[in-house]
Amino acid sequence: MKLVSIILPTYNRAPFLANAVRSIRQQTWSNWELIVVDDGSSDDSITILQHLLGDVLQHVNVISQENQGPAVARNNGIDHAKGQYIAFFDSDDIWDDEHLTVCVEALEANLAIDWLYCACRRKDLGSGKLLVGSTFYTESKPNPLFECAEPLSDGLFKLDPAKSVLCQLTTGIDSGLQNSVIRSTVFEELRLPEFRIGEDRLFILQALKTGFVFAFIDKVTVTYYVHDSNSSDTDAASTDYQKRIGALKSLIESYEYTPQLMKLTRSEKAALDRRLSEDYVWKLGYSLYLQCGEYDHGIQAIWRGIRYYPYKIKYWKSLISAYLKRSWSTRNA
Repeated sequence: MKLVSIILPTYNRAPFLANAVRSIRQQTWSNWELIVVDDGSSDDSITILQHLLGDVLQHVNVISQENQGPAVARNNGIDHAKGQYIAFFDSDDIWDDEHLTVCVEALEANLAIDWLYCACRRKDLGSGKLLVGSTFYTESKPNPLFECAEPLSDGLFKLDPAKSVLCQLTTGIDSGLQNSVIRSTVFEELRLPEFRIGEDRLFILQALKTGFVFAFIDKVTVTYYVHDSNSSDTDAASTDYQKRIGALKSLIESYEYTPQLMKLTRSEKAALDRRLSEDYVWKLGYSLYLQCGEYDHGIQAIWRGIRYYPYKIKYWKSLISAYLKRSWSTRNA
């Protein structure tokens, strides 16, 4: 039975730790070690962890560091991992009991696969309401990741390298760190880029570009909880516009850094430019800044997006609309 190193970064998440530890302890794959990296918490996380982990039979290592963000915390955990597989646990998520078993057994049966992931369900933390049944589908229709994949066996799909890179740059392949189990050999070549938001998407892109083989199982094994403390959530349903603006700006920054981390083909660079143009024009400029009445910032964001891709008439119409909104607002102030 191969050893799985579970890496749990945490920062001021004391209320979530009991459920997190319970979820890990209930895994049907019992050969694991737990590496907790506390990223400079100011609450009583360490005390709670000592209480929760006192009788755990598996190896546990609790590491404390100054606050440096989740990427640094995860990389620190990787440096202490001894397992053949790495699995990242986010303290506010929950794994189904068979999550590790499903993923590890698939990896053991398919030795050419380096990175395997399953789908998440999204729930509202306060009400428990199911928001999304599977992150692999949108309104019951398969997401673009299926267009990049070929079936290997029941529910198991292998991603095409070139197609999945383009998909990750445009819409994403619906993989995160919390729903993946990864061979430790991946981390002999790569470490997470040290962004506070967007580091997971960049790391996935790096791994794809490096040539590691990705696959997914069309099965939900992780629950992602939506709540006010989600540091990187850009959920369009949220009314916390300033938080969404901050998260989206950080995510855009990570994408703009992409060409400095890896060499992109011409088609990949074009896909990245289209992605950045969409994010700047529609998501940041039109849907967020203008919604908040921050017309100058909205106009700046739309101009930035147009510079990445100036060939879309709707972008220019949105720019004119932003100028008119600002003019109307100024006259009626």
